[in-house]
Amino acid sequence: MNEVRLWPNRKIFEYGIVYSHPKITFTNAERIIKYSLTKENWPMLSWKVWRHMACEKLKIKEELAWVYFETFDSFQV
Repeated sequence: MNEVRLWPNRKIFEYGIVYSHPKITFTNAERIIKYSLTKENWPMLSWKVWRHMACEKLKIKEELAWVYFETFDSFQV
């Protein structure tokens, strides 16, 4: 099975393309990007890494984290 990976980019929030959860602020987006830099395959994020950041660090429900993940993936095509 191929693993889906994302490229975190805060511009989709800056321009209002996606409504952001109150926890996804520009500051937290910067933190997500900095954390992502420490992971292999930068600039792409795996679901496992995104889920850890979204659910464990930002306290976003897993279902919503998955919706964001799928939405970001659809923008990359």
